[in-house]
Amino acid sequence: MQVVHDAFQAERDTLLYENRGRSQELKDNLNRYFSAASGELQKRQHTIDVEMQSAAAGVGRSESTITKMDYKGISVQGDKATVVVDIYSETYYMDYNNNRDEGGGSNAEQHTVTLELDNSQWLITKDLWVFLPGYEP
Repeated sequence: MQVVHDAFQAERDTLLYENRGRSQELKDNLNRYFSAASGELQKRQHTIDVEMQSAAAGVGRSESTITKMDYKGISVQGDKATVVVDIYSETYYMDYNNNRDEGGGSNAEQHTVTLELDNSQWLITKDLWVFLPGYEP
């Protein structure tokens, strides 16, 4: 489902350094992908707020780029759907001068995403994930 890919990419885009002046606009756009009724939208927006506050305080921040999405299964039953997808990404930690810091690297997670059709639009209502074997911290 394209909405799952677009949702995860949009979320990561809000944290990119070049989008720092647009973070509120991009954060507001997450309502195109995540359900407010289920609380998933607010959870995502809160995570972005915490990341931005850390960056503003000089603590540093992270940037993540999706390198691959491997769909393992899609099930649609009426106005509900479940998608299982492995997401591979590269994460970089940035210091307060916006230089790449040590750490980060390759990540891989398996997400089980639940969606509901809301006014002809699929929205993510729940996202449960685990690290794939070999990618645990």
